Amino acid sequence: VQDNVFDAVIKVDDSNYDYSGVDGYDSTTGTVTKPITVTVIKAIPTVTEPTATAITYGNLLSESVLRDHTWSWVNDTVVPTVQNNGFDAVKTVTDYDNYDYSKLNGYTYDETTHKLTRKVAVSVNKAIPTVTVTANPVSQSAGKSISVTATSKNPMNNTLADIPPITYSYKIGGTAIDFTNTFTIPKGTPI
Repeated sequence: VQDNVFDAVIKVDDSNYDYSGVDGYDSTTGTVTKPITVTVIKAIPTVTEPTATAITYGNLLSESVLRDHTWSWVNDTVVPTVQNNGFDAVKTVTDYDNYDYSKLNGYTYDETTHKLTRKVAVSVNKAIPTVTVTANPVSQSAGKSISVTATSKNPMNNTLADIPPITYSYKIGGTAIDFTNTFTIPKGTPI
């Protein structure tokens, strides 16, 4: 906040008035100049809200690109879930002498670091897991056992451990029978 003195220059019509006794009158230009004091305060800036590109579950937040490159993620190493409340993005402002960023709705402004923070919506698509099932041996006669292994992984991030455990069952004649990794082919199973 600062007081500034400006000159107001007023063009006058001296055909009916005698301005020669008025302070600031210039008969050459036909004007009266008067100083005015104006208190200049910081304006509330207009900030374009940052938006983010969609990602797939398993991607790091860093893979969601903020469309305004003056913004960056506060923590870009998190793995956003499909259901989320958005994530904090930050930008450093440089014109803080002329603008009051603390008055912006929906933003947090740190007057010490001059950082502006806003929660940004991130659309996260469901991942399609990679499911692999193998049998050993791949051919076997009735009455013998087969070992089955199965894996399900997030193709975006193999380190995620939130895929549900795999349960095994087999069907013969419409009835499902649960088993753990190994099952015996019932005798009389048709070839």
